[in-house]
Amino acid sequence: MPIVIDYTGSGVHRVFSGHIDFVDVFQANGKVWGHPDWHKFRYMVDDLRNISSTSFNRDDAALTGKMHIPAASSNPRLRVAAISTDPKILPVLEEFRPLMADVGWQYRVCQTSEEAWDWAVPGGKPRQAGAN
Repeated sequence: MPIVIDYTGSGVHRVFSGHIDFVDVFQANGKVWGHPDWHKFRYMVDDLRNISSTSFNRDDAALTGKMHIPAASSNPRLRVAAISTDPKILPVLEEFRPLMADVGWQYRVCQTSEEAWDWAVPGGKPRQAGAN
């Protein structure tokens, strides 16, 4: 799976790389949502800057958004930051905005790692989170 998941105590940091498809996203979400501390997490920072290609599209985003409904029932207070400047990825990320709002999660697309961490986590990036 081209997604590295780092649990940082009160949240999740995921780094996507290479080719990403629906199955990759589905599996990564399942791992996070199945974590024993899922209900305690307050943020998720998704770094998408190293995606080389994707077959994940708007229809996949809509389906994934529907899967957020049960996940949000056990964790309704999540802040999700997505990092990307790729013009091919940004339209798909924007599809998540209303889907995240529907489940009560705050969502923001950021251009830099610093912007994402400053927004998602009070006090900024935790020490144990990935280097970027």
